[in-house]
Amino acid sequence: MPIRMRHRTAPTTTANPNRNWAASPMPNIGQNAFRTWSEANITGLERVALTIAANSSQTITKPVSLNSPGYLDNESFTVPSGTDFVQTTVTWPSGPNVSIRSAVYDSDGDFLTYAPTYGGYGHLTQCQIALKGPQDQRPVVRAGSPWTLAIFPRDGMLPAGPTQQVNVKIEFMHKTTWSSLKLAMKTFKLKKGASRGVKATITAPAAAGTYFGGVRVSNGSATTTIPVSIRVPVKMTNGQGTFSGKLTGSVVEYFGGEFYFYDFAVPGGTASLAAAVTWPDQGNLVNVYLVDPSGRVRDAKSGDLWTGDYSGPPFGVPEAALTHTAEQVVWNAPVAGTWQVLVWAPGFSGNGFSEPYAGTITLDRAVVAPTAWTTTAAPGQTVTRDFFLANPGPTDLAAYADSQAVVNGEPRYQDYWAYYWQPNLTADTFGGGGLATTGFPPVPPNCTQLTAYATWGAIATSGAGSSAPAARSAAPAAPSTALVNPTVPNVLVDLGLYDPTGADVAESLAMTDQGNAVQVQDPMAGSWTTTVAYGDPGPTMPDLQAWVEWMWTAPTPIDGFSAPDADTPVTVAKGSAGTITASITVPADATLGDTIIGKVDFYTAMGDQVQTAGGDHLGSVPVAITVTAP
Repeated sequence: MPIRMRHRTAPTTTANPNRNWAASPMPNIGQNAFRTWSEANITGLERVALTIAANSSQTITKPVSLNSPGYLDNESFTVPSGTDFVQTTVTWPSGPNVSIRSAVYDSDGDFLTYAPTYGGYGHLTQCQIALKGPQDQRPVVRAGSPWTLAIFPRDGMLPAGPTQQVNVKIEFMHKTTWSSLKLAMKTFKLKKGASRGVKATITAPAAAGTYFGGVRVSNGSATTTIPVSIRVPVKMTNGQGTFSGKLTGSVVEYFGGEFYFYDFAVPGGTASLAAAVTWPDQGNLVNVYLVDPSGRVRDAKSGDLWTGDYSGPPFGVPEAALTHTAEQVVWNAPVAGTWQVLVWAPGFSGNGFSEPYAGTITLDRAVVAPTAWTTTAAPGQTVTRDFFLANPGPTDLAAYADSQAVVNGEPRYQDYWAYYWQPNLTADTFGGGGLATTGFPPVPPNCTQLTAYATWGAIATSGAGSSAPAARSAAPAAPSTALVNPTVPNVLVDLGLYDPTGADVAESLAMTDQGNAVQVQDPMAGSWTTTVAYGDPGPTMPDLQAWVEWMWTAPTPIDGFSAPDADTPVTVAKGSAGTITASITVPADATLGDTIIGKVDFYTAMGDQVQTAGGDHLGSVPVAITVTAP
């Protein structure tokens, strides 16, 4: 990784300290990676990282009781000589309506920093203080005069009982050499107008995950640090891989939390993949996402996946979600490429300072048997087949089956419409933003595309407002014939589609006389959300009404197919197996000698205490029924 250095006439560094310098492509274990960095006025280089002081006894760890009525505590501590960085951590177990905060003061009693929290499930307040920097900005460290860590609750979010247990940790960190990065040279001089490259070699750590360090760059009068991140993929051996980590808490404002990413390679021809994450203790909130090589989420599981906002009361996480200690995702016939397991933890129990988790990835594990359904049947006859589903994973699966007809070797699809939604937009809605939002009938698995349309007019004098979208029709239905009112001023309007994980997938900005349309190919299964809004909101925007419709292209089922569906799934217990019985009734007018061709797909729906987006695709079984005489 050559780092390109260029001399500048001004005696200041010009490297961008905000650039995230990541080796790409991601190095495998032990592999070296190289990248060029330009525009750095340099006479010295140093690879750096922060580490706990070598003398671990200098780390302070202790339980503290906060007592009513004020629930206040001040912890005094001495900063050891040579410390570069101080980090204070406070965690606590409680419900979401308790907020604990912290602040740090130096030897002169001067305020240094403050770590607010706002309740929720993160159970962490953490202060970080650098001791180095401009001399007049450094915190005061004086022998015999300790620092103070103040711990206190937020007004209105006090503990409920007479005492609140908190866990306190104070760490004194030193700048150290980062073992994962090696520089070819540490110092050199450049003539005016000259530049040169410095080779930096990265050796990826052995364990999967993301690692951070930096290259410290100085010209003697100014210093900056180039951040470096290394993403190490999960090592797959004979179709098996493992990863691990720790949850440590967060302030969890809005969509915050802890995020951990694990990449892994899926070779061509892989029949299935399964990923599972487990942790030992209840009280944590962990969401597990499966991301395909294009960056699209295919499957997601948790007990609180649909929680819209963790930032304040009323906190909407189901109590059952806090009992989860495992999640798993399963996907049939994954495309070749780099997949990713994303572990998002919006909640930490606060019992101690960390919660370990362990993950497994398994390729080519058979889930559904038998793998084909071939039989004969007479016109009007019903044939059945039992399918056995294996579930060696750590959670129950709510499994069901659906079908798709195949004609002349091509899978059959048809369009489905949801009836229109009529939201009103006015300049004073949504704080002046003029935003309206709604869901619509869940998009089934294996759709080829999803489209939303919006036309615009004046707010109707009757029947105005939002009407709930109709359920999916059994056959294509004609869209509504709402007409645009030509008297409406021509202004910019927006139509958006958000997938079941809440990701903004498609947006359309257009003028009201044109209308909007957004389309998503290969959409994720589940409940999508639609938004309409002014494209340029403001107090002078005209009142508008939108007519919004949705269309999706879904598999055409095999005539006469019957099996447990998404509303009546079969529970396949963890570490066990289950049975789904499917049947097909041959049409009474079927021609002798014809063959009914199609496939049966097996998916998962929302199960007991489990929220899903996308759902598992457990397997796909081809079907061939030859029509014979009775």
